Amino acid sequence: TTARSHGLGKTKDPFASLSRASFGIVTASNHFRFANVLGSNMVLQRAPSSAVIWGFTSAHDRITVTFGTLRETVQANVQGEFSIDLPPTPAGGPYDISAYSAKHDVTRTLENVLFGDVFMCAGQSNMAVQSTHENALR
Repeated sequence: TTARSHGLGKTKDPFASLSRASFGIVTASNHFRFANVLGSNMVLQRAPSSAVIWGFTSAHDRITVTFGTLRETVQANVQGEFSIDLPPTPAGGPYDISAYSAKHDVTRTLENVLFGDVFMCAGQSNMAVQSTHENALR
């Protein structure tokens, strides 16, 4: 199984940089970390989709990501961004996903990661209505 790395930061879209800054993703420090939206005890989308793991480190740092039998090394871009696609993983877990920074000699680990169906909900104020009231809404 192979992983695919992304060229984060190669975009010339000024709104992409602004968006990353607005969400607190861009950092002035050179510390090695996963993106703020990734953390232990999370659920990632199961196969057939590939989950993307990304984060921040020093420019051109070599990051080795380990997930099950996968061990893939990618190089951070000039902005210190790194990204890797995990192989499509069936529903289940828990798994650990580790990333090692060669430049900082530090390993960060996401623990108790599950794979399943992930739904993003957004919309009306009636989303707070419990399903026991479903028939009253018809």
